[in-house]
Amino acid sequence: MTSVLEQPFDSSIVGWEVAISVSEPDPEELAARGVSKAHVDHAFKEIARQLLAAGATLAYGGDFRRGGYTERLIGILNEYADGRRPEKECIRQYLAWPIWETSDATDRAKLNRVATVLPGPPPEVGAADPAAFDPVASPAARAVWADSLTRMRERMTEAMSARVVLGGRLVDHRSRFPGLVEEAFLAARARKPLYVLGGFGGCASCLAQLVRGQRPAALTQEWQLDRTRGYEQLLEGVGAVDWETMLDTIHRSGPGRVPNGLSDEENEVLLDTADLDLVVALVLRGLRALALSR
Repeated sequence: MTSVLEQPFDSSIVGWEVAISVSEPDPEELAARGVSKAHVDHAFKEIARQLLAAGATLAYGGDFRRGGYTERLIGILNEYADGRRPEKECIRQYLAWPIWETSDATDRAKLNRVATVLPGPPPEVGAADPAAFDPVASPAARAVWADSLTRMRERMTEAMSARVVLGGRLVDHRSRFPGLVEEAFLAARARKPLYVLGGFGGCASCLAQLVRGQRPAALTQEWQLDRTRGYEQLLEGVGAVDWETMLDTIHRSGPGRVPNGLSDEENEVLLDTADLDLVVALVLRGLRALALSR
């Protein structure tokens, strides 16, 4: 493979909305890979920084937890803003109902200053007073929360140009599928370009296996019922979850099947490597190749 570390700057992806899916894998898995949460955090920061420098708009679906990735995005923008464009054009923050409605006014003001905020709509059925809503109070409440997360992710998928998937916790989620898996599934279903960074573990590692035709045990309903707290109650609220369609869709419409600007060889490298310089170079190469082909 020719060197991907020497890439001239160009403006081909200026204005592209690139979604980043990220959360920390389980600590035990990170330790087994010889990496840590700090490696995932550093990878996220460097990928976000380089995408911003290239002129892309970053899309992220998150919340206001202390030390979370929304807070880190704000920190990255404050650290690396170069004045070429308004800060609010750099980040689009998608929020599931009722996160915005129940958040602290100081947090809302801080986010509104630097990002375009896109709060999700209330549920069509089962709506409640946002301040009184408890997403784990009952199977019905779990279904409302899962639906809110899915609608937020569908809205982001429709708007975005591509998605980068990094890390990801496989258990203790509150969606039909682990959050990063659902985001990858929606991207594949919409035939949007995907970049799966499997070398840092978690959901992305399972997705890398899936792209190659394997069926990871963690991406089965049985495994989730055994390990994810509240998943049985979630299924009671939402009814059947179609795991087989999700698995088939990602396999058939993942990296390489839906063009992402990279060769088969480059996608294979991206599915495995934890070499951050190489990861960043490949993602930028793929996005620029896509932009120049359109």
